Amino acid sequence: MNSSLRHLRNVVVLGFLLLAGALLLAPVTAAASGPDATPQPAPAAAVGAAPAPVACATQPGANTSDPSLFVAAYERNQGQVALGCATNTAHWWQGLVVQDFGGGQFGNAAIFHDENKHEAMAYILWGRTLDLYVANPQWGPPVADMEQAPVSPFGTAGSAATFNGLAVFDAARLERPSVLRGVTQTKFNALGSTGGLLGFPLGNGQFAAKSPAGVEGYYQTFEGGTMYTFYRNGEWSAYAVAGAIQAKHNAIGGSGSALGFPVGDEKEALASAYGTQGRFQEFESGHIYAPSSGALSGSAFVVSGAILPLYLGSGGPAGTLGFPVSDDFGCLSVFENGSIKCDGAVRVGVEAKAAIEGDYLLSTQYRADPAHPGYGILNNVFSPLATDPQAWSWIVPRENGMAILGLVLASELTGSGDYRMGADLVAEALVRLQQPEGYWYNQYRLTVTGFEPAPDNNGTGRSPTQTAEVMMALHKLGYEAASDARKQAMQKGAEWLLTKAAYGSPQGDWLLIYDPGVPGRFWTHDNAYAYWALVGAADWAGQSGDAAASARYAAAARGILAGIDAFLYDANAGAWRRYADLEAGVPRGAGDGAYDWINYAPQMLDLPARGVGSAVVGQWMHATLQQGDGAVVASPAAANPLKSPGSSFQAALAWLDLGQPDFAASALDWTGKSQLWCLPGSACWLENSRSTGGWVDWVAANPAGGAAERAPSWQRFTDTSFYAMAAWSGGYSFAIPFTGLPAPTVASTVPPTPMLAPAPLPTTTPTPT
Repeated sequence: MNSSLRHLRNVVVLGFLLLAGALLLAPVTAAASGPDATPQPAPAAAVGAAPAPVACATQPGANTSDPSLFVAAYERNQGQVALGCATNTAHWWQGLVVQDFGGGQFGNAAIFHDENKHEAMAYILWGRTLDLYVANPQWGPPVADMEQAPVSPFGTAGSAATFNGLAVFDAARLERPSVLRGVTQTKFNALGSTGGLLGFPLGNGQFAAKSPAGVEGYYQTFEGGTMYTFYRNGEWSAYAVAGAIQAKHNAIGGSGSALGFPVGDEKEALASAYGTQGRFQEFESGHIYAPSSGALSGSAFVVSGAILPLYLGSGGPAGTLGFPVSDDFGCLSVFENGSIKCDGAVRVGVEAKAAIEGDYLLSTQYRADPAHPGYGILNNVFSPLATDPQAWSWIVPRENGMAILGLVLASELTGSGDYRMGADLVAEALVRLQQPEGYWYNQYRLTVTGFEPAPDNNGTGRSPTQTAEVMMALHKLGYEAASDARKQAMQKGAEWLLTKAAYGSPQGDWLLIYDPGVPGRFWTHDNAYAYWALVGAADWAGQSGDAAASARYAAAARGILAGIDAFLYDANAGAWRRYADLEAGVPRGAGDGAYDWINYAPQMLDLPARGVGSAVVGQWMHATLQQGDGAVVASPAAANPLKSPGSSFQAALAWLDLGQPDFAASALDWTGKSQLWCLPGSACWLENSRSTGGWVDWVAANPAGGAAERAPSWQRFTDTSFYAMAAWSGGYSFAIPFTGLPAPTVASTVPPTPMLAPAPLPTTTPTPT
């Protein structure tokens, strides 16, 4: 530095001291800038098109020992267009030589030079970053020009300024500049800075929740995720968490959750054998997997604890189990093709699914008091207060009957005797529940002392279906194992069903009636289930030596079948009517355009009836009831049809019987995508006392658009669990082998005599007592 410049410097310093430091801060203390005030430099084309600059009164570097450094910085940063003119001469501030500028596209700006260290370059800062730096001079001098940062994947444009050990990022659309430090900054740069995965930071670092393992650290949020920085195993580390994995990590409690901090970057997982692709990330105590294709794309699931090593040992996503489809909270993790329990039980295929549903059925079973009459009964939906009988309010006999079939099937598929024992307990409770006349009401609730018919059960609340489905279940449990009480229950049920035979023609056609208030209406499902119930009763009566009762029940079954053929089968549609209204003397359909699963009950139940086994039935079901996504709706004519797992599983059983696997596969695929299976981590599981298994009953099709409404999580009917297991198994035969049926009678095609009251049973059949 020459003597004249040194003298100039001394004069400037002395002047600053005389002013008590006033001139030290004033030039670099810019006016406050609003959130949208961060100026951006013009692109090159705009600079070229700018009007001719006016002469500046003060030149860059005026009063400095080396004006060329300031001139170089000024010109390097688009000169007068971006910075405008110097508003003062260079001066000392916090050990640096600084000169302020204004009037350009950058707004308030300044050039800084670390003259004491004889740095070879001077650097520029502007806007809110300059304001922030003035308030934090301890950062030391900038080490590069402030510059435009890469545009983020979220469309944000902004700036970046670099200091020793930290960087400042700012954008007009963001509330304020943000600071990144140390390993956080290093990791951020490695990920592509603002143009990479995370985009711009949305705030400064914050203390993170301590992990269960005692690890402490920080987190910082960005447009595209969160960066965690923490001290572990003797060193600082930083990892980003983004997308579906971030959403899951946040949902379970972030770094304070059971998983703790991330300990690795997000990585691509090997594709599963079932075509699913995705990513995963390691945390202190587990992994999060995020499928990126297929039905669960956009979801993420936790695998941790004792389950994780078993899963990895099976090959992870590329192994026999595939990607997870549930979290593992609740000591169970479910995968595309299996499940793992924290006790080490690994199951694959149908066995794994059957175990989940079998466990769910047992979880609804009342076992609090063996002396209680309801001991062993299943609540139709899971009750969080299963030890309190008064909390149970949805005891449906036919649901319990189908649940017996489900428990027996779960026992067969898994080899576990627990499910069979549970089925026997249900049967014993149902026997105790049977009314003296032989029927079961449609619905009960448990009280402290026993059962009580639900308030809406009046004289019409005794459908043949309730009794028939219980009888079918009792028969499934086997004659040799049946107690005398079960045999008596079967006989009483059969006798009561015969009292419901409100129509009988001279041709031998019989139909059972449900509602005495509509004397001529006979429902397809009532009669279809009653057929097998009476066949089962005939079988047991024959085995017990009561040939007369066996013949009577068999004749009634054959008569019902003839009635179904004559009046409920619609040859034009190739399917069955919901009901036949025979009071006017002619068979009629529902007339209201409402169709549901009961139209194909004869097919699903494997009745030896007209139309069963015909491809036309399956085609009618597909055209009438199946939606484009594979779901089966109960009533397609409804304004907002309800897509139902139960209907879809039952329809799949019919299609499997018919050799139409494509229709069945489409329905089953929808159930897997529906997210109505109550698995750990699902909305149902979180809402309903974290009980695993069972199917939420429906989701609205919403043909007019809008958010899909779904049934409340407590609406998980136990018969759906059975139908699911049966469909997963590839089909189910409801047929009861019995050789004592009379020869089939040719169904009548002649309209019956008009009836104003139920006709008596044919005189060739003894009247039931």
